[in-house]
Amino acid sequence: MLIYALNFLLGISVFSFKNILEISNNEWGVILCAFLVILTLFKHHKLLSLNGLVFLLGFAWMGWFSVQNLNTHVDDIYLNQPILVTGVIADLPESSTDKTKFIFYANSPFKSRLKLSWYGKNRPDLQTGDAWQLQLKLKRNNGYQNLGGFDYEQWLFYKQMGATGYVRSSKSNQLIQVNHANSIDQFRQDLRYSLQPFLQTLDFGGVINALIIGDRSFIKESHWVLFKDTNTTHLSVISGLHIGLISGFVFLLAQFLWRRCQRCCHQIPAQVLAAYFGLLSAFLYALIAGFSIPTGRWPVWFLSA
Repeated sequence: MLIYALNFLLGISVFSFKNILEISNNEWGVILCAFLVILTLFKHHKLLSLNGLVFLLGFAWMGWFSVQNLNTHVDDIYLNQPILVTGVIADLPESSTDKTKFIFYANSPFKSRLKLSWYGKNRPDLQTGDAWQLQLKLKRNNGYQNLGGFDYEQWLFYKQMGATGYVRSSKSNQLIQVNHANSIDQFRQDLRYSLQPFLQTLDFGGVINALIIGDRSFIKESHWVLFKDTNTTHLSVISGLHIGLISGFVFLLAQFLWRRCQRCCHQIPAQVLAAYFGLLSAFLYALIAGFSIPTGRWPVWFLSA
């Protein structure tokens, strides 16, 4: 299994060295020829053929992923001018004293993911899944080119953001449809509102909220300064460390309770049952936290192990 994973990664790495992040027609022809060669060699060289097939799969997958990202860019005719856009609010909006930051799935007059900010004291309380008509001013993704610094433009590309911008003050800004569908983002938002009255009474309530659902918008500025001064900012982000603690606790608890029943242990060993419960708890916690890369890779690693 490890050798297949390494070959898949090798295919991704080879594609990453290309100057153009898409697969040309000539390259598709080479991939097809290589695939036919692998089929002819499969009977006599099964291991070599499987590794070659996995390599091609990694190369092709990276090409498809890159094309999907490139297709999310917004055309220049929609940039740097007021434009009326309809779409749906995605993920959890992050509110502060002066603005609300949110991700907007635009579906008219173009389709793309937008990272937006809504300024002003009279801005509405945005809910995930709601459909809005907004007057926006968008700009091309860009970031600072400081050596060794955070590459914001690369981060936007990875997140498949077509553009960034802000909501202009206009009477055209209207709520089109309220979200009534059940989704994980809706559950996370309901959980945030349920916890908010209790967490507001606690000094580190914003940190607790961040560790439960991955929402850091309620962390106080003084706490951010404290994290920065002590180099512990990473502890406020749900990662494999937190998921490992939850999964380990569930594993030990399930194992302890299952061992109380001798007949049950004869049917299913306590370690096996506890491992399944640990994996399930890791997956559910990662799902509630938004299934970002730091949270999502831990259940995958746990499952492969």
